[in-house]
Amino acid sequence: MTDNHTDDITVYEFIDSSTKRLAHLAGIAQDLTTTIISCRTLKAQLENAEIDDDTKRALWLTALIHYGRAFETSAGLEISAEDLMAGLNGDPMGAHKQYLALLHRLSEPLEDPYQRVRVGLTMSLDNGKPVGVKGTGVFFMESKPANHEIIEQLEMLSGAIHDQVLGLGKEAEIEVLEAVGKIPMDELVKLPQFNPMAAHSH
Repeated sequence: MTDNHTDDITVYEFIDSSTKRLAHLAGIAQDLTTTIISCRTLKAQLENAEIDDDTKRALWLTALIHYGRAFETSAGLEISAEDLMAGLNGDPMGAHKQYLALLHRLSEPLEDPYQRVRVGLTMSLDNGKPVGVKGTGVFFMESKPANHEIIEQLEMLSGAIHDQVLGLGKEAEIEVLEAVGKIPMDELVKLPQFNPMAAHSH
């Protein structure tokens, strides 16, 4: 898809079914890119003792959220996960379903707070026997971030799907240009204008 890094110029906004498809595909590609970057960053930090588990868990959840959102967007395009994974080796649909299930488990609200947090009492000891309450201890029971293999699999799957999306994006760009080619120039210059740099800053 066309690079959106432009100088400070004004462009004409063209909206029809072909541009909607292109916009959808660009959004999917961006989400998958975020997933890939998050996975790569997390892999590099897994063995870094200076990076706490909360940071690693945040990177992993970011990767999963953007992966899941990519497929929510594709549903609006009526492109199925099977379509995006056509021709990929192995069992991409099996892995896809596992990652979505994991995302659901990690992000769904919990009715019982004790599923996530345990609260205990810390005791003063005398000769090894508890003699009084010192305070409370709050312990988060969430699992550690995923291991290297699972992270790498998500990165590779996202990369392969990203390549598929780029191919569909090129086809969508051709459709846009074909649609524009049927419109006289004096009509095109009446289209709404916007500054892409201003839009990018929001």
